[in-house]
Amino acid sequence: MADPRNPIIPSIQKGIAKRWQPIENGTREWWRGYREWLRGARAPGTVTLTPDTVTAGSRQRLKLTFRVGKGGIAPYGHIAVEPPLSPLIPHSPGPPRPAARFRVTCSNPRPELQVEVSDGIIDVLIKEYPLEEGDELVFHFGEEEGNKAVMPAAARQHPFPVAVARKNWPVYQLIEEIPELTVTGAPARRFLVAPKPAVTQAKPFALQIVALDGVHGNPDPNYEGRVRLVCTDPKADIPERVSFTEDDGGIKVIEGLRLGNPGMHYITAVDEWRGISGRSNPLTADDFFDGLNVYFGDIHVHTWHCDGHATPEEAYHWSREVRAMDFGAITNHVEGAKRYHVDDFWPIVQEMAKKHNVPGEYVAFLAFEWGGWDLFGDKCVYYLDDDQPCYGANMPESNSPDKLWSVLPRGRAITIPHHVKFGGRTDWSFHDPQMQPLVEIFSQWGVGEDGGPWCVQQALERGYRFGFIASSDNHAGEPGTPTSGIAAVVAPELTREAIFTGLASRQCYATTGVRILLNVTVNGHGMGEEFSLPADEPRKVEVKVAGTGDLAEVHVLKCNRDIRVFEPGEPGAKMRFEDEARLEGPTWYYVRVVQTDGAMAWSSPIWVDPE
Repeated sequence: MADPRNPIIPSIQKGIAKRWQPIENGTREWWRGYREWLRGARAPGTVTLTPDTVTAGSRQRLKLTFRVGKGGIAPYGHIAVEPPLSPLIPHSPGPPRPAARFRVTCSNPRPELQVEVSDGIIDVLIKEYPLEEGDELVFHFGEEEGNKAVMPAAARQHPFPVAVARKNWPVYQLIEEIPELTVTGAPARRFLVAPKPAVTQAKPFALQIVALDGVHGNPDPNYEGRVRLVCTDPKADIPERVSFTEDDGGIKVIEGLRLGNPGMHYITAVDEWRGISGRSNPLTADDFFDGLNVYFGDIHVHTWHCDGHATPEEAYHWSREVRAMDFGAITNHVEGAKRYHVDDFWPIVQEMAKKHNVPGEYVAFLAFEWGGWDLFGDKCVYYLDDDQPCYGANMPESNSPDKLWSVLPRGRAITIPHHVKFGGRTDWSFHDPQMQPLVEIFSQWGVGEDGGPWCVQQALERGYRFGFIASSDNHAGEPGTPTSGIAAVVAPELTREAIFTGLASRQCYATTGVRILLNVTVNGHGMGEEFSLPADEPRKVEVKVAGTGDLAEVHVLKCNRDIRVFEPGEPGAKMRFEDEARLEGPTWYYVRVVQTDGAMAWSSPIWVDPE
């Protein structure tokens, strides 16, 4: 038995503990130690999880059983578990609380169990007596006398990491096999309806329908039913009904559809028996983008390889199948704790980008996030090519924006600053118009367009010329999450080369997550373009918008100030006017769209220089 006079550290200090450690400039991160622990030696012991498959958001009594491995666990050793459940409230005397509690029991009655919770980790200190090989420690989530535990909302594999400090010092080792809780979607409550592409140019198009639950927008893998399709175009060649079978897993793609009439149209999917419906974003057979098309994607997403959740495979599935995106990218941090280089995940990211890049179906970019944070601001880096390296803000050759741009292949890579006025704000004293042609104007951080010296409008005032995109910065491996931001790229086809060119040439726009159609021209020049004109010659501004809901306001801005505000009050609008004011210098125009439901979009600017 251990000497009780020896100092005991009952809480987690290393390994599985996501202990917040002060690093530079007040930043608090745990990733470095966490990742080192993931690569360390494994400890003996086995774990079972009952049940191992649950429905998203359901209430369950979950039991995790840890069986002690060879060599046992000495007195004052630790067993730590990181459940994907919240809140974690240990059992205590007295009546049950409304929130579910957990308790820990042991098959060996001799040791006293001291249970603590810290940063989402349950740590059990084995006091006075050892645990022998074969002893079992059982974690009961949702104890019998209280409420059941609420299961995770996101439908994916949720690891239950378990680690052991086998002796009286807090150095943890992960057990050999980590159990995973499989979470599946709940019953469907609505449909996502996405025409692909949205601008058909009188050609056949596909329709992707996803049966989504009301818990988290997960696909319902068990949805079966007959779905009626109703189009605002009475001459559209679409089936009257579509059947979902068990093999569809809640996701259905119908090919070979056609519109019969010009104008903007919408398709509604209705399951009348279950009371489920969903309306598509606008689609048209008209030449909305002057011979080009528009594609939607979320290119700022994190997975478990840094500070996020989900595997890269799950993130790509969510992007392409669940949210019906046309393109995407995984942008994991490469510095570990935003200061420490971590290189083990990069080959996986490269492999996933290659695997999921399918021309004509889905475009995947090789990408990473460069973490300058409060020194320079963060930037996401996107490659045109495969098999490229990653560069961290902690590496001597890339520890400032200008150094980063110097090592990237010019013309084959671009960088995009994000949350420009939030968190690690962008240092606008660094700029390269070729390497930084875009800015992320919206993400889950909020709108970066205006307000304060770091906002997008202030950078435009400096004379910088960049286009606008939005993307989510989602850390749950769930790109395309509504209200978090997506990018719209105007391009001739769905290939990596075409989408990259559209981004690099600023032929793109941003939305808060909905698939608004937006086209803006000035004297026939499109989004992102620059041209010259005699100072006294009027500029003809044309705006076309098709919303996913009624349009509350369409703002036309010139040099960051409103010069026209239209209030259409309906989903579609076309506006034309002339700006006859003399050009006093370099001038830029862009459009901000606001729907009555709060959804927004921003066109990339168009620049006019006086001759």
